[in-house]
Amino acid sequence: MSQNNHCKIIEDGNLLLTLNCVLFQHRPEALLVSAGHGTILTANPAACAMFGLTKQEIIKAGRRGLIDPADPRIELALNHLERSNSATIELTLLRSDGSKFPAILSSTKFEDKAGYTLTILAILDMTSHYKVQENYGLAIEQLRAIFENATDAIAIFDLEGTLIQANKGFEEIFGWPLAEVLNRRLPVTPPDTMHHAEYMVKKVAAGESLKDFQTTKIRKDGTRLDVSISMSPMTNCYGKIHALVAIVRDITDRKKIQAMAERAEKLHLVGQMAAGIAHEVRNPMTTVRGYLQMLQRRPENNYLAGQLNLMIEEIDRANSIITEFLSLAKDKRVHLERKNLNQIIENVFPLIEANALEKDRIIKIELGHTSSLLIDQHEITQLLLNLLQNAIEATDKGDTITIITREEQRQVALTIENTGPVIPPEILHSLGTPFFTTKDTGTGLGLAMCYSIAERHHANLSIESQENRTRFTVRFTIP
Repeated sequence: MSQNNHCKIIEDGNLLLTLNCVLFQHRPEALLVSAGHGTILTANPAACAMFGLTKQEIIKAGRRGLIDPADPRIELALNHLERSNSATIELTLLRSDGSKFPAILSSTKFEDKAGYTLTILAILDMTSHYKVQENYGLAIEQLRAIFENATDAIAIFDLEGTLIQANKGFEEIFGWPLAEVLNRRLPVTPPDTMHHAEYMVKKVAAGESLKDFQTTKIRKDGTRLDVSISMSPMTNCYGKIHALVAIVRDITDRKKIQAMAERAEKLHLVGQMAAGIAHEVRNPMTTVRGYLQMLQRRPENNYLAGQLNLMIEEIDRANSIITEFLSLAKDKRVHLERKNLNQIIENVFPLIEANALEKDRIIKIELGHTSSLLIDQHEITQLLLNLLQNAIEATDKGDTITIITREEQRQVALTIENTGPVIPPEILHSLGTPFFTTKDTGTGLGLAMCYSIAERHHANLSIESQENRTRFTVRFTIP
């Protein structure tokens, strides 16, 4: 079609009426009308605004003049436009300032009354769309990275409590491979905290969120975990809740540290109280004991010998309790010397063995190579004897008690392990608290003293009890 024919088309009254109608001029899309071989006949205001060109400049540029010449899709796309009555293509276009933008071009061919074939091109600037798409993709990738690499366990459940998805943090915290628990109800809630799980699911399924709900869970190997759970509902595009997402943080170590700090404070308080009253109590006790001994030596009191001996023994026991009180103070002086823990154990083992055999217990030692430590020999001996006495009293006839030492990661570990009854979790958390005891006789200060000795040596005392085996482990840092 020649330029004269183009002019004839434009001058045709009916066509001018069509092209200049309100619909064409005021459409928000950029619209171009072209003839064969890419000649542009007219453009609407939206097209002029898109390219930053006047209508005459657009007509002069022609179809190819609006396309980025570096776009490798040009030939294929334009050929497709020429061959098709209706087509949609994607190309990179150019603005008047030289900037490029992605666009989708939709073409429709029609014939005017004169029989000329024309094409209307609708152009959609995809810059914002692709930016949103890019940001959405980036957000998805960021969420995926957080989900996959978070150290906390992240799990998604349906409203029936069935696991839909979980991350690596879940596998590490609970010890369950995802393949073994996917599409199942999780076996991580002990019976005594089942009501916690039911409460959380009920609240969140009703549209509420929970934050830092503390409870207890169990690992695949049966060990208990203190956890903090935050849970929220997940909604679909209609706003309907269809799933629950839970973030589970293992706070076992944090709880242990908190318990240690609270225990240390209690022990120190008891020690301070004891230090404050020990002198005032011991003086009259010494006086009473002296008079009782005088009464013992008088022949006329022989018939009271049993009662007098009992009274003296009770005074001595009270004095021993005061001594234990004083040992709980964390500011008690310790005489640190470089000693080998194995040597201390071997020195007191005959005494330990005799006591165990008398109570019909089997005692063994498994001493590994250990480095020397800066320790107070008297206090460590007391720690060892207290832990062993505790093991003897907690076991039955025929049970085995083993003293184990080993060196690992710049620490020396002393473990007193015994077979026999498991310590219930509710009691386990209270062990070491002054005056707490499960024995018919006892002050509840023996284990508290062990914690104090460990603290004065900057050591850590931990307790494990499961599967008919209990371990008390003290870890010393190698200087």
